[in-house]
Amino acid sequence: MVGRPGGSLPVVGNVRDHALPEGNLLNFARHIAQILGEHGYETHLLDVVPAHVEAARRNCAGLASAHVGDARHMPWPDRSADVVLFMGPMYHLSERGERVRALAEARRVLRPNGLLFGVVIPRWASTFIGMLRGWVYDDHYAAMVRAEITTGRHARPTSWPDLFVDGFFHSTDDLRAEMADSGLELRDVLPVEGPAWMAQEFDAAWEDAAKRQRILELSRLAEQDPAVIGASPHVAFLARVT
Repeated sequence: MVGRPGGSLPVVGNVRDHALPEGNLLNFARHIAQILGEHGYETHLLDVVPAHVEAARRNCAGLASAHVGDARHMPWPDRSADVVLFMGPMYHLSERGERVRALAEARRVLRPNGLLFGVVIPRWASTFIGMLRGWVYDDHYAAMVRAEITTGRHARPTSWPDLFVDGFFHSTDDLRAEMADSGLELRDVLPVEGPAWMAQEFDAAWEDAAKRQRILELSRLAEQDPAVIGASPHVAFLARVT
């Protein structure tokens, strides 16, 4: 799915500096790039956070390159990549025009029939998490999720400084329209966590073979039902150059 060994595979990480400590989920793109490089792919990392790029250069021997940069201005030539991975730009870029611009850049660097794989955060993510944790009873949090559900815009309240940074949360219709405007065809949408993120004591359940199989069974069923895809905190998408 991610191209041939020896092919060119850009991995685009965050598009802004969050001033968060190294080792958190914002480094997800760097770890993916490391794994792919170790498996023989010519993998290039682009991340706006200099500390992430420096960490990648120090720790990811399999990377072909690591650059400080922005998804809206990729440093690679036209039709030079088999696959582009978007691990951050779609939910960190708040403005629709900026997301379409980043998608158009991915299309530019992809070869004919090239693939774009990325992740979005669904509009209902904060609501489900807030319901489980009791956060929705706070008026500021509730106002935030109302805006997310109705507009997709995520703006962290000042009274909740530890929440996810400002950005955009997608519906499937949002994603499909942005793909079309950038010249890409949306081929598939799949939940990343699926219902598994709601499992009580997940780590312990995962170590139990029978419980792990039940989690996987229900997660696979969820992948086939468009009605529940948006209940996952993260949703993956696959697009192709049209």
